[in-house]
Formats: sequence, structure tokens, C-alpha cells
Amino acid sequence: MNDKQFDCFMQAATVLNFHRAAKDLFISQPTITYQIRSLEKELGFDLFERSGRNVVLTRAGESLYKSLIAIKSSFDVALEDAREAAAGTQGFSVTWPPAICDRNTVLKLVEDFSATHPGATMTIKVAEGEHPVQVQEENGVVLVLDKDASRYHNFDALPLYGTTIACVMSTSHPLSRQETVTWDVLQSQKVLLMPPDLYPNSYLTLLRDIQQHLPARNLTYLESEMGIDLNIAAGRGVGFRPMRNGLLGIPENGIVAVPLSPATEADLCIVYPTAERDGAMGEFARFAHEFFAPLRSTAKTLK
Repeated sequence: MNDKQFDCFMQAATVLNFHRAAKDLFISQPTITYQIRSLEKELGFDLFERSGRNVVLTRAGESLYKSLIAIKSSFDVALEDAREAAAGTQGFSVTWPPAICDRNTVLKLVEDFSATHPGATMTIKVAEGEHPVQVQEENGVVLVLDKDASRYHNFDALPLYGTTIACVMSTSHPLSRQETVTWDVLQSQKVLLMPPDLYPNSYLTLLRDIQQHLPARNLTYLESEMGIDLNIAAGRGVGFRPMRNGLLGIPENGIVAVPLSPATEADLCIVYPTAERDGAMGEFARFAHEFFAPLRSTAKTLK
């Protein structure tokens, strides 16, 4: 799955006419038809009921359309708020790999910092397709797991909150009500993953565990984290990712995270250049550290 497929789907779903959607996107109608057909094939279900040029969303298509609108709206609001708050000249980027941190967490952090620091200029970057260590030379901070933080040179790291490796599945999945799952009970499950080169180094350890414990024929690699989530919500497989401990077992958008046993834990950290300790990046890192302090306190209490 790719952005072009989703762009074509969103425009066609908005105007409910392939010919008009193609004109709006400045592409040919056969191209938009091909992109949507390809997306439907990868998802495994129809998104439209077709009648000539006019189309109607299926129930699954309508659900996907609403979900994508909500996701886009959240990002648009966060980015617009950040732009409006950008009154200063010193800016930096906030880079996060979606495989290790949920988007709502990042958006809330950035929104709160922007509200209390109107002079800060921030750009949110998604680190899909590059290892977090590769952004060392970028002008910004990066969110990583603690196993990655030690690989940085001339950078400081502060812990944010604890994560636990979880098996992510549909809320209708037979295993969704289990307190934990083991490799043995997952032997027959279809597992959806992104290619190894799209994950940070600390996640590669989990990938090796998955490849060691589960049959290779059950592993399917997709190019998009969003595509994986959509397939999981539709009951077409399970996935794995580090989850904030407070989110384990809590359903969201048709998906629930069940801890993997034996437990594998890691801290999510924020890493920034040591030279910026007294600058905007260091201030943001300390703000993030305090922002998540209640989560760390709760974790200590539970232990």
C-alpha cells in the first residue's frame, strides 16, 4: 500500500465519481481506477459499489473513509497549531518512528508544548524508512527506545515512559481478551509486519524473535503502518509493537494490544544534541520528560 492509493481513494470517496476524482488529481481515469483496484486487492475487500462513472461506498469503504478523515484532521490541526505558534526564529524537528510510538501521544505532547512556548517552531517528522540514528545530523530531537539511545554520540537522552512488546489484534479476535499471549498460541496466526529496513535498530531484535518463533509462511510484509492497522482491525492478521503500558488491553479503533509473554520492556526516550542542552531542544526534552512523569510514577507504584 502507498500514499498514491490512499490519495486516489480519498478523492473518489469524497466526490463519488472516478472521472471527476481523476480530473481533480490531474491523472487519467484508468490510473485512478487501477490505484483503487490495487488498494482493494491488498485490503481484501471492496471499497466501492460501481455503476458506470458513479460509485457508492461500501460499508467497509465508508468506515475506512471516516477513519482516514479523522487521522488527517488530527495531523492538520496539530501542524496548523504549531505553525501559528511559530513566532521565533529558532526551530527544530520532532522525529518519531510510528513503529515505537503512537501518533496521538506525539501530537498531544507537541500541542501542549506549543501552547506554553509560543516562540517555538517545530516540524513533526515521521521516521518511516530511516533508522533513528541516521537523524543525528538533523536539526531536531528524536524519539527512540532506550536500546537505541545508547548508540548516539554527543547526544543526551531522557526517559519518557515505559513500553511493553504487545501483540496487536482486532477486538473481535479470539485472543483479544487474554491477559497475555505466548509464541505457542500464535503459531497459526497471520502476522503483518513492515520490512526490516523500515524499523529502528531496537525493533529488529523483536523481528528476529518473530522470525525465530513463528513460521515464515505466516509472515506478510506491508509498506505502510496504516495499512497494517487497517488489516488488523479487519481481522486479517496480527502485529507486534512496543505499547505504552497504560494502553495495554484498551481497545482503540477496533484494535487492542495484548502483552507478549515472557514480557519484553523498554523505555521510550527523547534524544537531543548535547550542545542544545540549554537551547530550545533541551527545553522541549525536559518538558517531555515532565509531561510523562505521571506515567513513570504510575509504573513505579504498580511495581
